[in-house]
Amino acid sequence: MLTSSPQACARALRVFTEAAAAEGGPSLLGTSACDASGVRFTPRFPFVPGLAHRAVLDLRPWGGPRVESSFAASDERGGPSTSVVAVTPSGPEVPENLLKLYVHFSAPISAGWVRAHVRLVDALSDEPVPAPFAEGGAELWDPEHQRLTLLLDPGRIKQGLRGEAEQGPPLRAGRRYRLEVASGLRDTAGLPLRAPFRHELSAGPADHAQPDPAAWTLTAPHAHTRAPLEVRFPEPLDAALLGHALTVERDGGAVAGVVAIAPGERGWTFTPDLAWPDAPHELVVDPRLEDLAGNNLRRAFDRDLEALPTTPALPPPTRLPFRPRP
Repeated sequence: MLTSSPQACARALRVFTEAAAAEGGPSLLGTSACDASGVRFTPRFPFVPGLAHRAVLDLRPWGGPRVESSFAASDERGGPSTSVVAVTPSGPEVPENLLKLYVHFSAPISAGWVRAHVRLVDALSDEPVPAPFAEGGAELWDPEHQRLTLLLDPGRIKQGLRGEAEQGPPLRAGRRYRLEVASGLRDTAGLPLRAPFRHELSAGPADHAQPDPAAWTLTAPHAHTRAPLEVRFPEPLDAALLGHALTVERDGGAVAGVVAIAPGERGWTFTPDLAWPDAPHELVVDPRLEDLAGNNLRRAFDRDLEALPTTPALPPPTRLPFRPRP
């Protein structure tokens, strides 16, 4: 009997979008269950409200009919509520060879919508920049699906590569741009964004220099307080990496506390959970920390690949000593 086999249930009931059903495309991911009242399908991801779907129940292997029914899911949340809350780098100017943009959302977003709803526009001509982002592969989301990484095409950034020679970099120094996120992007409840979003930026000179922790300014806190350790950078650094690439240690162990990143990604603060003791500490810098152009402490992003046929070994972390003030 159909009800005795979960595999049979999965074969008997399948759900498609109308477009996929018409074109012979794949069915939606999900699970089917059978009981005395019939067969039930639960999608892995919520149905998109208003989008036409088609359910196909095929009971012919068990002597029954094949039945099809079209439907559109209703909106159970009462309207869109998800929005873009920030874009980083957040400063007004980025290097011409900018490597990444991060788009932060107020709630988790469904994958698969980025290509059609995110674009980079030349502010002067009001025309989209042709193919600015790396093509192919999966969309780049954090585990919570609330931060999208837009990787600008490295083939158009690295000097000497075909893409750079034929098209040039996506950004040109001296020009203004807009990152546009259309409201058609869907959250995991299947709802569009509350409103479209625009972020303006200007391109400055290219950056080919590695970050130099020796040029950073550390302001030590007072001992026996929970005042923050403050670090200032001479250039903006990668916002996502700043969240975990810097740590504070004492006696070889990590100090627990809260990290905050300054506006423009030109500063970093660390507030300890407990008051600072009057003892030596170290700010430990992961060598993979990058600036906006992808240069890190190990190598410059746009290095000569022929001069460096092998990837250099990862250097040890940089350690910057400090001691809380009396």
